[in-house]
Amino acid sequence: MSGLRVFALSALLSAAPVLPSLSEAPRPEAVAGAGDVETLFAQALARPAARGGAQSFDPAQLQALFGDAAALTFTGNGIDRASGAQRLDGVTLTLPGAQGGPLLIADEALIWNLDTAALSARLRGERLGDTVRIFDRIELKGVSLDLTDYAGAVNDAVNTALDDPQAAMTETSAMEVGTLVLGGLTLHPWTHEAVEGEDDGVAALRLVSTFARSVSLDTAFFQDVVNTQTVSDTAVSGSAVSKYPRQLVYGYDRGKIGGAIQTGVTFEGIFEPGISETGEVIPEGLAMSGSSGFGSWTGADFSKLLEWGERGEMPPFSERDLWNLGSYTLEDTSISLSGKPVMEIGRMAFTATKFSWFLPEEIQVSHEDVSMDMGAFLEFAIAIDPEAAQKSSEGPSLVEIAAMLDKVGLNKLSGDGAFTFRWNPETGAAQLENTGTADGLFAGSTKVDATLPSYAALAPMFGEDGQSFDAKDIDDLLEDHLVLKNAATRLTDMGGLNTLAALTIEIAKSGAIDDPMAANFANATPETVRMFASGLVMMGSASMTEDFPQATAWAGKLSQFLTGGGTLEVSAAPEPGLFKDTGLDSGGMSAQTPGALAELLGIAVTHTPAPAKTDGR
Repeated sequence: MSGLRVFALSALLSAAPVLPSLSEAPRPEAVAGAGDVETLFAQALARPAARGGAQSFDPAQLQALFGDAAALTFTGNGIDRASGAQRLDGVTLTLPGAQGGPLLIADEALIWNLDTAALSARLRGERLGDTVRIFDRIELKGVSLDLTDYAGAVNDAVNTALDDPQAAMTETSAMEVGTLVLGGLTLHPWTHEAVEGEDDGVAALRLVSTFARSVSLDTAFFQDVVNTQTVSDTAVSGSAVSKYPRQLVYGYDRGKIGGAIQTGVTFEGIFEPGISETGEVIPEGLAMSGSSGFGSWTGADFSKLLEWGERGEMPPFSERDLWNLGSYTLEDTSISLSGKPVMEIGRMAFTATKFSWFLPEEIQVSHEDVSMDMGAFLEFAIAIDPEAAQKSSEGPSLVEIAAMLDKVGLNKLSGDGAFTFRWNPETGAAQLENTGTADGLFAGSTKVDATLPSYAALAPMFGEDGQSFDAKDIDDLLEDHLVLKNAATRLTDMGGLNTLAALTIEIAKSGAIDDPMAANFANATPETVRMFASGLVMMGSASMTEDFPQATAWAGKLSQFLTGGGTLEVSAAPEPGLFKDTGLDSGGMSAQTPGALAELLGIAVTHTPAPAKTDGR
């Protein structure tokens, strides 16, 4: 069982930060607001009562658990009077052959109700079918982790898998933690069985999946964390520092994750110039920094997916309730280049909790108060190579582009948006909606109501193993089941038409585009540019009326939008069975004139004028 001992102990150490159970402790509830977050942090810090077994705890038994997988040492031990826990002072954990010293150093370790006998039996290959409570809590203070060897091994494995010998190599990786708490570890039956001659990749997947299915952990809490890494390759070298004041993972149970929270995260990275792949010296380094006020991930469930991972098999298509990605939220986040903010996110949210097999039944994504400072980004790009930024063989140079965007107000973009997709696997009914606003420019929305193949219709295409489909089968299926009920896209001018016209004028003034027509705009106004664009639309439609009689009317709507703003909407509402009744699904579409096709699809173009301006009286 030495292999199991090494794997289990190393996995506990490396995976504990992302694991949280069936336990005697109360299960934290899902995050709902700031008060709940503080409650979860308080629960993570609350210490349990020490049971009678703490007095009979033998530190030597704990040392023996590691066997030849690692060496555990400490400078002192005893009962902590304040908490009743077993205390170890001056703790070090060293792996065999470690190059940089101990893997872990801690000033102090407090242990509540550790069942060394149960853990020892499991590592010896005994009690593999039992569910055993290993400890109620382990609390470490003043922790230092040297992850260089671990990170290097991961990097080598990735490089091998990608067949990329020049990928960046991690030189050092270290973590400092003020307080690290692991609460409520339970081991479930160990069900892994080795298979002789098995592919290495499949074997690794099965082993990791088995381990993930055999562990429950109530909480993993980290306070005052500082991660430091240095990386280098032939093109770049540098360092990165990330700080996590508070980070919590809770409610991990055999692949189900109650949630994860982090607050007040900051990071800084400095990457020095080196030699590019073509042998040129990179003239400027990169300084990147950022922060995030709050992040949370709740309700994810990979337990069924891990069952198939343990078997080393692709989940069959019949496994409908296969996984759940949960909900992710990010708030008060910013990213800076060379000290200047280039992106800020007020709030971003993602939810994907319903799936049939790997097919999503519902996805929701939204963002609020998101902004991108294009001026700061271009300023950084110019600083990398100032000489090159002054020149351009075609069109404006980078310096000219930056100046134009600043002058017309496009140097900083901001807005909100939301995307929703829903699919009913029983009926195939599907809806897609995407809405967004670019502040001071445009507001828009796109909505589609359709029928897609149902789950039952898809099942024969994928086969029982989930891998038997081919592209032609899917194409045929879509022809039989895809129905567009209605669709509409809407665009409302909020100043964007004037801004784009002003940008056209600035491009003309720069003389960067060698075109007589473009040069004519140098002395124009935004209104005349919009009138000119409107005229081009009307002229172009005049030559299309024979096969496309709707062209003039639709062009008129677009022309009104270009000159007067307001809202332009294009919608479609085809009759049910349109494609099959008319033969459009078998090549008949190409035989239709544009006008006839537009009628069959029920396309309509409308323009709603902008509200009349008032003088406020």
